[in-house]
Amino acid sequence: MLFTVWRSYVKKYLGVLLALIVLLIPLALYQVKFSFSPTATSSNSTRWMLTEIAKETFFEHPLIGSGAGTFIWRVGNAQVFIIEFGNPMEAHGFIQKLAAEVGLFGLLTYAFLLIMLWKFAWRGIKQISGKPNLVAHILFAGAFGAIIYQLFNTAYWTSHLWLPIGLLLATVEMYRLREAKTRNIEVFGQA
Repeated sequence: MLFTVWRSYVKKYLGVLLALIVLLIPLALYQVKFSFSPTATSSNSTRWMLTEIAKETFFEHPLIGSGAGTFIWRVGNAQVFIIEFGNPMEAHGFIQKLAAEVGLFGLLTYAFLLIMLWKFAWRGIKQISGKPNLVAHILFAGAFGAIIYQLFNTAYWTSHLWLPIGLLLATVEMYRLREAKTRNIEVFGQA
């Protein structure tokens, strides 16, 4: 939103934004300190081992993967993981999981799908003017955030990801069609 809709406000209030950033430095330092705590270190080692399992699984079948839904089974068969961390769990990121389960073809197909959805939505947003454009930008930011979140989660087939994307696409199309109808009425008169 800062780079699109609110760009003029950012330029206008740049000093205030910089002051807020300076005020947030202690919070950032606390976050760095917490990142090296035993709790965070344990969590990071779990993620690292899950990523290693995903990498090894990917290199066994790099093009087509080991099969959808097999990652938990793979983790469950890694005795070191079970001894160290307990019950098997999902990979912490859709890239790792998709690479392991559906290989390079599946990962590229998923990336292509997300890119095409992004292009379709962005093209539609450009055609909308006025307040609906703000709504579309907010929904775009929400959908983008949902995709970024999936880099650290694996709910890529649930509503956590697809609901924000679906709302964005439906809203963009609704406003785009409304504007096209309004333009046609202005040009050709009432039907």
